[in-house]
Amino acid sequence: MPIQILADSAMPYWQEFFLEVGEVKTFKAGELSAEILALPSSAQLRAYLPCVECLLVRSTTQVNQALLALMPNLQFVATATAGYDHFDIEALHAGDIAWYAAGGCNAQAVAQYVVCAALQLAVDDRFLLKDKRVAIVGHGNVGSRVANALHALGAQVIIYDPPQLTKAQNTTDLRSSGSLNSPCYVSFSEVLKADVICIHAPLNSHPEHPSRHLFDADALSQLTGSQYLINAGRGEIIDNQALLSYFENAVKSEKVKLNVVLDVWENEPTITTDLVGHLRIASAHIAGHTLEGKANGTFMLYQQLCHRYNIAQKVKLSAMLPPDNTSLPKHLQNELHLNEMFDGESAQRLLKNICHLVYDIQNDDRVFRAHMAQFNTFAKLRQEYPIRREFSALRLNVKNTKTSQMLRGIGFVISNDGTT
Repeated sequence: MPIQILADSAMPYWQEFFLEVGEVKTFKAGELSAEILALPSSAQLRAYLPCVECLLVRSTTQVNQALLALMPNLQFVATATAGYDHFDIEALHAGDIAWYAAGGCNAQAVAQYVVCAALQLAVDDRFLLKDKRVAIVGHGNVGSRVANALHALGAQVIIYDPPQLTKAQNTTDLRSSGSLNSPCYVSFSEVLKADVICIHAPLNSHPEHPSRHLFDADALSQLTGSQYLINAGRGEIIDNQALLSYFENAVKSEKVKLNVVLDVWENEPTITTDLVGHLRIASAHIAGHTLEGKANGTFMLYQQLCHRYNIAQKVKLSAMLPPDNTSLPKHLQNELHLNEMFDGESAQRLLKNICHLVYDIQNDDRVFRAHMAQFNTFAKLRQEYPIRREFSALRLNVKNTKTSQMLRGIGFVISNDGTT
């Protein structure tokens, strides 16, 4: 009898991947909630639940004790997302149910969101990223990619990651140059002195290294209007009420406000909307929402299913992604060839414009503000987010080797060999 799989229909390419493994039935976001399952219209889905052996979800489905009780034959649960806050891990362990999260599936997408945000701020405020000290809070799947990308852009990168620091103490020069191979680990007090702070730590309340409200009222009070704080990690790492109080006090005292970019928020989808007007860039937790990132999440679940049930992998992710028709306009291609050393404000503006061809972060900001000013449509903005590609969808022709290495470092594909 084929493996019985219940999968979220919003996963791209689920047919191509999961039908290779077993018999698949699908559900839509929200349909596995207790309220919806109790409705007469859910009778067919409810009747199938006892047959389910593999449950494949996204972050929109809460996998809790109540849901697990309806699936007595469930063997494996997986989420096509990096985070797994929607899993009741204790309940899964108690039921002897294996589980998996697609850690890193959208890491490149989030890193490119941060790159676009940083370049936009740099161009608007007329500073060079290569002159800035950037602190990465959390050096895992996403944080390491952000560090690599910003290092490729010439920034001095420092790392705050206490668990990694503990592992590295016996093997790493902790005060190294911040190169890709030798991360420069620093204390949290040094993070608060950085020009740009990017948050990518996992959310935890562990007494040794808690990250929840790491940026509380005290930490925020030590930041100034010349600094930049970007959170595309976990919303709860910044105390949003404390941040709102910080902004309100800055307005009252006529101080220059901290420059903040928020893609993630506390209490999503019911966020603190009063924050929006104080932010430089705001979006609805969509940093990782690229076609490549979502498809990679589906593919990683397919890999796990094949491994678990000893099935040969026949489908490749590269065969699924459509070609992108985006090409570099002639005037930008000419500028790219002229800026061979890729240095200075004009070159940085050119790079921002090239990135803009693939992803327009300002448009996401405009859409978010327009919708949130009318009513709280946070969840709808996420659910209806349009298809977005990653930098790899745009192939560039570059003459200069140094420029080629820099563009590859942030995720572009160079179609020529990059030699001068």
